[in-house]
Amino acid sequence: MLLMLLMLLMLLMLLMLLMLLMLLMLLMLLMHKICQITSTNVIFSTLKEALIELIRIRLRKNGCYFAPSEA
Repeated sequence: MLLMLLMLLMLLMLLMLLMLLMLLMLLMLLMHKICQITSTNVIFSTLKEALIELIRIRLRKNGCYFAPSEA
């Protein structure tokens, strides 16, 4: 009886450990996805800033001066 209870407890502990591992892996995957999205946004915002700067330089060459606007 005691041995059976001990085996059941061990099985329960193993199951909990497995669930914890799965949760950890899910969390890691989620963090990875968030990182990917964030880095993509950073790349796009950098490209946008570069494009705005190029347009500003182009207009400055044509004699059109303006203060940088906060969009």
